[in-house]
Amino acid sequence: HFVMAVDWVPCELARRVVRLVVDQQFGPVTAEVADKLFSGSLPLARLTRQAKASPAQTRDALLVLLQHNYARYSETDKGLVYTLLSANILVSLRQPRCLAWVSQNIDPIAATALECVLLEGKIQEADIVRLVLERTPDTAESAVAKSISALKRHGLLVQFTPAKLEVAALAAAKPGDKRRRQDSVESAQDNSKRQRSSTDTAQVTQIPATYWEASLRSLHTYFRDEWIVAFVKRKIDAGAARVAKAFLSVLAYKSSGFAAVTATEVWQQLSRMEQTDVTSSDAAIEYLDVLGRDCCKMFVRTSGAGQGTYALNTSAIVEQAQLMVVEEVIFETFGPKQLRLFRLVYNEKHMEQKQLSTKANVANFKDTRIELHKLLLANFLTFQEVSRPSDRGMSRAYYFWSADLPAVIRMLLEKCLTTQANLMTVMKTQRKAHERLLSKPPPEDIADDPVAQAEVEQCAQLEAGFKKMTNAIMQLDEQVMVLRGFSQA
Repeated sequence: HFVMAVDWVPCELARRVVRLVVDQQFGPVTAEVADKLFSGSLPLARLTRQAKASPAQTRDALLVLLQHNYARYSETDKGLVYTLLSANILVSLRQPRCLAWVSQNIDPIAATALECVLLEGKIQEADIVRLVLERTPDTAESAVAKSISALKRHGLLVQFTPAKLEVAALAAAKPGDKRRRQDSVESAQDNSKRQRSSTDTAQVTQIPATYWEASLRSLHTYFRDEWIVAFVKRKIDAGAARVAKAFLSVLAYKSSGFAAVTATEVWQQLSRMEQTDVTSSDAAIEYLDVLGRDCCKMFVRTSGAGQGTYALNTSAIVEQAQLMVVEEVIFETFGPKQLRLFRLVYNEKHMEQKQLSTKANVANFKDTRIELHKLLLANFLTFQEVSRPSDRGMSRAYYFWSADLPAVIRMLLEKCLTTQANLMTVMKTQRKAHERLLSKPPPEDIADDPVAQAEVEQCAQLEAGFKKMTNAIMQLDEQVMVLRGFSQA
């Protein structure tokens, strides 16, 4: 089977989601600038005309996008050209899950530090420590430094050395300010060309040129590993899941995700883990053999007999993850009978209707045809007509059914992104319609005021609805991550 593991997203739907995300985070002016940059790279003058904003507003919006790694610039013969990094904006929908993972697997202080970096963008380490101490005054500075080192070790904080044009712009952005109105990279370039006085030059050269920015893409590897462990536990048992977790832990310390791991290394990692169900190295080797043979070939034996070496089969992992999402959607939308038919068609590649009816244990032949046509109308299945050589009658032709997994994935991606955009649009509309009510401070005494009681109840209902829609957006984003084959990992 062909496995779709490319970073594919429908263009117009992605553009709509990107605009809504930027609008929610930074406001309508920055969203308009990001929307114009989505079509392609633009210089500042042309971007200002297309965005229908003032030059100062366009510079501020570009500075915000550059600060949060949502855009980049490049030097050309005609000047600076700005490009939007739409993939980073779409990944920002995963920030709550990333912060929850950091809080659970590292510590809450590290989650607070990562949240500060996500809010501020590119920032120096001293400013990270200061912002964390402002949020948690009871925390020691050494504990904050230890948590920041853990974030660096996990690849969640990466070092960023700005170019000469960006140094002045980044230094002007004071961390902690909600609104930044500073010179952009364009004005930094103009200032460097004017040959200012030695005092100004010395002031710029004294600025530390080392900044840190958040990298959420490394967390996709951990999300993929968590999915593998859960899948192995559901398919085999808890002992196999422990072996898979130890295998992935060893693989994380190696330089390449495609490196080979020996059975001895897995057993040594298992001995360090608590509450392990595997008591000997022979049991670990047996589990690895079972994982390589039976568990959808996700672990492949590369060489050696007995205590050989094993590698991770990424294509098989992506295929199983995508297939599980497709099967969940079919089961929730149609039911178990349609899911059984889809599995048969996908595993056998091409099947005739009578064969499907027999293997799926469906007594009535017409019921099979009805269920197959439901899946066909929903674009989960396709068929090929093969006429008999004696005549060309449609009623006497053979129909071979097949499942095109890449096409199904593209269809589900479109539906997920459409639903995400619709939910964000509804939230934006409701917040704007009830802006006065939501911004109103809660009254102290509402016992004798029926109007105040009604407003408090309405606010509670609105907040509950916003929470449900936010959770739905996060669940859809998780499905998008799996359907895209953990392509950021």
